[in-house]
Amino acid sequence: MNSVIERQLPVAEAIARLLHPHAEVVVHDIARNCVAAIYNGFSQRQVGDVSHLTEADMPQLDDCLGPYPKTNWDGRALKSVSSVLRDDQGNAVGLLCINFDVSQLRLMQQVIDSFIQPKEMIEQPEALFSDDWHERINHYVHQYLLDHQLTLDSISRRDKKNLVGHLQDVGAFSGKNAATYIARVLQISRATVYKYLQETGTNNEITN
Repeated sequence: MNSVIERQLPVAEAIARLLHPHAEVVVHDIARNCVAAIYNGFSQRQVGDVSHLTEADMPQLDDCLGPYPKTNWDGRALKSVSSVLRDDQGNAVGLLCINFDVSQLRLMQQVIDSFIQPKEMIEQPEALFSDDWHERINHYVHQYLLDHQLTLDSISRRDKKNLVGHLQDVGAFSGKNAATYIARVLQISRATVYKYLQETGTNNEITN
């Protein structure tokens, strides 16, 4: 076995162990046009099987190929990526391929989609939500975070202050005890909410 290929075998095995049982790793020997090693094999191939590689095509390949789709022998969908192994002169001597089984993930996606499928949802009943200021605050907060590429987990003190000012501008403080709810959402005290409003100059017309 080519020494370049042999040195990559521990890497191939490590990847297979990490992604077990969802991925197999196949190492091809280009000169011999055969499978040099296979870890967590589920594609019905074995060491020594023909690789169906054309040595003349190797120089035209990028060092990393994919990801690209494949279909396993049993119909399972695979997501694959291949890395060309080269010697010190830059000649392609091997190919390390990772085949990741995404069939179970697709089944999970279908289950999730069945629960959140938009076509099965109706608009919020106006009679139930016409005066739901909690819902409006939730919408204002998360729309602001989305627009500014922020998350509640990582938002800074300055961002919280700006968000409080924005909530006042859009009328989020009109509901009774809205300041208390906003403080709870932002994980700060109500006193801090009023402090931010003072600092941004938007502390008028707040319902306690």
